[in-house]
Amino acid sequence: MGIKNDGGERLPLNSHKHGDPNFAQSASVLKRIVLVSATVLLLTLGVVATQITGALPLSPNEPFCDSTAQSSGYIKLPNKEDTHYFYWFFESRSDPEKDPLVLWLTGGAGGSSMLALLTENGPCTVADDGLTTVRNPYSWTNNASVIWLDQPTGTGFSYGTENDFDHDSIQAGTNMYYFLRGWLKAHPKFINHKFFVTGESYAGHYIPSVASKIVNTEPSNDEVKINLQGIAIGNALTSPLTQMKYEASLMQNNSYGKIVLNGTDLAEFKQNVTILLGLIEKCYANDKDACIQGTTQLVSNVIAPIVSVGKVNQYDLREDMREEGQVKVEHPKKGASNTTLLPDDVMKNIAKSQVSAFLNNVDVQARLGVPSNKRPIKWAEIAQPVMARLLPDFMKNYESFVADVLEKKIRVLIYAGDADLVANWVGNHAWTNELEWSGKKAFNAAQNVPFNVDGNEAGSLQAANNFAFLRVFNAGHMVPQDQPEVSLTMVNRFFADELVQP
Repeated sequence: MGIKNDGGERLPLNSHKHGDPNFAQSASVLKRIVLVSATVLLLTLGVVATQITGALPLSPNEPFCDSTAQSSGYIKLPNKEDTHYFYWFFESRSDPEKDPLVLWLTGGAGGSSMLALLTENGPCTVADDGLTTVRNPYSWTNNASVIWLDQPTGTGFSYGTENDFDHDSIQAGTNMYYFLRGWLKAHPKFINHKFFVTGESYAGHYIPSVASKIVNTEPSNDEVKINLQGIAIGNALTSPLTQMKYEASLMQNNSYGKIVLNGTDLAEFKQNVTILLGLIEKCYANDKDACIQGTTQLVSNVIAPIVSVGKVNQYDLREDMREEGQVKVEHPKKGASNTTLLPDDVMKNIAKSQVSAFLNNVDVQARLGVPSNKRPIKWAEIAQPVMARLLPDFMKNYESFVADVLEKKIRVLIYAGDADLVANWVGNHAWTNELEWSGKKAFNAAQNVPFNVDGNEAGSLQAANNFAFLRVFNAGHMVPQDQPEVSLTMVNRFFADELVQP
C-alpha cells in the first residue's frame, strides 16, 4: 500500500509499522451517516483556535499526497469547551515565501474540506483503488499555500463536545476568526502573507460571516492581525430568496438546452418553488420554524424532483443521476429538529467511495495526526449532527455581510458553474447585481466580458471596483473539479488582482 507519484512508483503511507489494514472489511463496515438535507450544498466553513495540538509534520523525504512542505493536525479552539479543528496544509509549489495564504472551506453544512482537497483543488486525488494518490497538476497550491479545514465541530476529523456545536453562521464566523489567529500563531512565517478565504456552496453563508468578523475586529497588541485581502465563493448560497426565484425557469431554459421537467411535473415544481419562496420570506422575518421548513421544502420538493423525476444530477444538469454510489441515509427523527423524513434520491450524487476508503484507513489517519485515542474516526462526506443543528440557518440571508466586506475594500469574487441546479448561476448573478452597497451603480453598469483561458472563452465576467461575478461555462456545482485549469487560472488572477485582463 502506498502513494503513487507521477512515475507510478508507490510511496509509503507512513513511517509507522501498523500493518496493512483490510480495506475490503473497512469499506463494508463503513456507514456513511448523512442527513439528506446536507446534500443541498457542499459548502464549507471555517473555525477557531489558539493552541495547536496533535499536529504531525510530514517528512519531505517521504512524500504524502505531494512533495511540498506540509503539515496536518489540530487547533484547539480557545472560545469552546473542548473543540479541536482538523486541518491539512500544503505550502505553495512555486514560492512559499511570497505566495498568498489561502483557506478553503467546504459547505454542507457539515461537509468535510478533505473531500475538496482529494477531488477538486488539492495537490492530489485518490485513485480508484482507494489506496494510492495521483498528483493534481491543477492544484491551487501551484501558486499559493492552502489550508483545507474540517469545521464546524463534528465535521470530518474535527471533534468536540455536544455543547460546542454551532447553530448559525455568525457563530461559525467568530470561530473561524479564532481558528485563524491560532493557526497563524503556530505558523508565524505566514502572518504577513496576503490572505484569502475561499470555498463553495454553503460557504456563501460562512465566508461572508468570517470575513466581516475579521474586518470588524481590531486585534490587541499581542494578537495576530489577519491580512485579509479577498474572498472567493463558488456557486454560493448567500441570498436564498433571490436565488430560488430562478430555479423553475432553469428546468427548461438553461445553458444546455436540456428539458429537465415539463408538463404536469413542471407545474407541480413551480408550485413547490412558490411555497418555498413564501417560507423563505417568513424565515427572513425570523420565523425559526419557517426556516427549518424552508430547508426541508428545498430538499424534498425542489431538489429531489430534479433527481427522481428529471433524472439528472442536481449538481450538474449535463449528467444523468447516478445509480451507483448511493449512500445509506439515516434520517433524523421528526422530533430531532422538526424535520420530515427526506428522500434518498438527492444523496446519489455525493458519495466518493475511494475517498472514504482512503480517509477511513487507520494508517492514513495516523499519518494525518488523528489522535490515537480517537482512531479510527469515521470520516464521512457530510456530518449528520452538524447539519441537523444548522437547519434553521440555511434559508437566512447573508448579503449584508458581503456588502460590509466590500465597503471595507476587501475584494469579492462570486463564481458559478452554469450547469448547477442547487445554487444556480442565474440566481447568483441576480443577487450580486441587486446587492445594496456604495459600488452598486458602477457594478451594474459594468459590461459582461469574455473570460479567456489559453485563448478559449471559458466564462463571462462582470467586474467593477473590488467586486466581480464570473459565470463559468461547462461546469457544475464543483467548478475546480469540472474545470480545473479554468479554476486555477481564475484564482491566480484573483489573488494577483488581475481578473480583468487588458
